[in-house]
Amino acid sequence: MLINFRVRNFLSFEDLSEISMVKGTARKHENHVYASKKISLLRLATIYGANASGKSNLVEAIRASSSMILNCDSISQYREKYCKINLENLDRETAFEYELLINDKTYSYGFSVLLQEERILKEWLYEIKGKNDEIIFTRQLEDEIYINEVNEAFFQMDEADKLRLDVYMEDLNSAKHHLFINEVNNNKKKFESGESEIFEDIYNWFSEKLEVISPTESLRKSGLFLFKKKESAELVKFLRNFGTGITDIKFVEIGKKDMQEEIPLKLLDKILADYKKSGKNGMAHLKTGENIYKLSKNQSNNICISKIYFIHNDENSTIYSLGEESDGTKRIIDIYNILSSENDGVYIVDEIDRSLHPNLSFKFIEDYLQKGKVNEKLRNQLIVTTHEDRLLDLTLLRRDEIWFVEKNNRGASKIYSLEVYKERFDKDIQSAYLDGRYGSIPKILTT
Repeated sequence: MLINFRVRNFLSFEDLSEISMVKGTARKHENHVYASKKISLLRLATIYGANASGKSNLVEAIRASSSMILNCDSISQYREKYCKINLENLDRETAFEYELLINDKTYSYGFSVLLQEERILKEWLYEIKGKNDEIIFTRQLEDEIYINEVNEAFFQMDEADKLRLDVYMEDLNSAKHHLFINEVNNNKKKFESGESEIFEDIYNWFSEKLEVISPTESLRKSGLFLFKKKESAELVKFLRNFGTGITDIKFVEIGKKDMQEEIPLKLLDKILADYKKSGKNGMAHLKTGENIYKLSKNQSNNICISKIYFIHNDENSTIYSLGEESDGTKRIIDIYNILSSENDGVYIVDEIDRSLHPNLSFKFIEDYLQKGKVNEKLRNQLIVTTHEDRLLDLTLLRRDEIWFVEKNNRGASKIYSLEVYKERFDKDIQSAYLDGRYGSIPKILTT
């Protein structure tokens, strides 16, 4: 789970800025909170702000840093993304840091980079233990050489793996745009002793748990999700209830070769192999940008593939593929994926109200929060940017679930929580927000 995210010198965020999922002092809606042994975390954050205030820039900071972690070559895409309101920022480091709850332990992982030179300056991983942080590893560039520090006591490796770890870190001296957390998970032989799985745990959080969705994109990492047989009917019911005009689903059997135009063969083979080995009897739905496919197993454990079409309630009962549906329907299907997910993913949705009627945006948030009431052990999280002021209701949300982004006169963004205002639970915060009490609204000039 996400505890905090911090960013500095990226797009409109010049100074260190932070969004936190740590429970604040608000006492209402305790069932919105996941309480672990060490920390209590919110499952939801809503972010408000005027157009061009920096809401999407915060989302882009998460997307960009995640992209750099998973693909070091992607740093080149962000050379011009430093905060340009001050010319000196060109030569200043850009920093990203995540605090994460993984396996009931808390970690801080981050890095700083000189974007114009595509050069990693620092990288660090700590375990957070109360008031004391235990170093796992750090890298820092000094005089064109990385000074590496590795906590051998933490890893408890045998001598062969200790030597291998040192060699791996030294190898990066000649690859200054590479992050160690990426390199050790992709280009190196895995360690055979000690506590080295932390490298994989951190990397997998970004590759498997974190999902960043722009207004024009669909969910990607959550594209393969297992359903019990009855849940196909629940999907139809959900789409019908959300007013899509869809009344049923049709399955058309296809072969593996019919999927290769959308999914590279190597990736498709891996997906099918993983599903076959899973031992689960439920159907799997594989979602791409244009289609949804159903995977199922026959009695011989062979995989059968069907393409899903949606039947509409017109006079011809017309069928449509996912790609032929409206942007609103695609958005609603993404919403269903989030609402039906029982994993510990972190979903970040920019402009949740894009292509959705305000009533649907409200119901989505309401239904998402209801999941936590039903299952207090639910560990997934949702962060959305929105203009939907109907959500500004303390009978629905906690104070610490509401954030604002605002630009100052120089054009630098800051992010802050409604929690700092200590509003009473019966305060009409919707009216107060629109009246400008919390800032973060458009400044409209009159002539």
